[in-house]
Amino acid sequence: MFLKNTEIHAMKNQEQYTQQLIENKLMISSEEISLYEEAVEKLFDRENISAIDSLIYGFSDLSEDREVMFSTLHAIEYYGKSLDLEIYMNKLLPLLRLLEKDAYEWSETFFLRIMNYI
Repeated sequence: MFLKNTEIHAMKNQEQYTQQLIENKLMISSEEISLYEEAVEKLFDRENISAIDSLIYGFSDLSEDREVMFSTLHAIEYYGKSLDLEIYMNKLLPLLRLLEKDAYEWSETFFLRIMNYI
């Protein structure tokens, strides 16, 4: 199967923006905050729940700006409110394990919010 140039470019951008999200998730400076927010904006796609696969990497318990990080949490929660809850939970719950090392508190926050939603 051959990918079109636009598909390759889109995939490449997704990988680049995911890396940008990861590199700036501590949000120590205003520049890091701007780069983080740009990455979230580019990765979030209302029509594609697979965006969670990239957005989940944007969490850190050591982040300097919890408010901005909560906006990422809200972006992910959008899928639970706009799509079937079962699809959302099947997508998100396995990904929470990725947060164990650097963002355990955020994984707990996600879990508690899911429990309150049910």
